[in-house]
Amino acid sequence: MPVFLPHGCGCSEDNSEVKLLWGGCDKSPIDRRCAGVGVGKYMDYPERFFVNVTNHVRWYRERNVQATAVVVVRDDNIAFASKLMGHCREESIARTEHEWGKKLIDDALASLSHDSYDSRMAPEIVFVSYEMLMSLGGNYLRTLFDKLRIYDDVPSMEYIDGNIKYILQEMKEGIGM
Repeated sequence: MPVFLPHGCGCSEDNSEVKLLWGGCDKSPIDRRCAGVGVGKYMDYPERFFVNVTNHVRWYRERNVQATAVVVVRDDNIAFASKLMGHCREESIARTEHEWGKKLIDDALASLSHDSYDSRMAPEIVFVSYEMLMSLGGNYLRTLFDKLRIYDDVPSMEYIDGNIKYILQEMKEGIGM
């Protein structure tokens, strides 16, 4: 199970998105915050990995830590198209990765609680529809905050639909552009 360390303790040369999380490997000496959590050298992180959501939440709950997995689910076709246009251009590998990710989500759906009957506890898992978030914005986010027992105001922000580029690409290909 991956452990997320403070920014600057881990590194990845894979891409700029990963570097935002873990930083590039060209730093020295190691950040003092890393030593504070017992890390004396840079940790190498993969560009992508899967988390077994069910095991992850249960591991925390067994240690009396309230943990809730928030799983964002996208339209299946767009999710697959984004995989092919992004990090995995080999269709058979992308399909295997896509199906494996869906299996982990299906397992979590069957194994973890979606509702909490204790007003002080959030459920073990909350599913977020990306498309609903883009369509309804702050109103949908407020319902998610409530379910997660987050009592702050919903921030006012612009919602930018990342799906549009995949839809436009399909339209271009469909009309032979």
